Amino acid sequence: MSTALPLYYGDDGESIYLVLKHLPLAVHGDWKLAGRQIAEMHSSTTSKGYGYDSVTFCGDTRLDNSWNASW
Repeated sequence: MSTALPLYYGDDGESIYLVLKHLPLAVHGDWKLAGRQIAEMHSSTTSKGYGYDSVTFCGDTRLDNSWNASW
């Protein structure tokens, strides 16, 4: 499965940024395979559990990504 690899990331003091490698979108694909791969990605965990080390945003909406033992 191809993943968008980070090319650059940083903090300029006002904003945090992340630049990912472009992955071309396909019009048609193997949706069953895509579903299995997404399920596999979401079933993996770290010793921290599920979450992220910082708050993210969807537009103006603040998303709390605190670490949890389960989804």
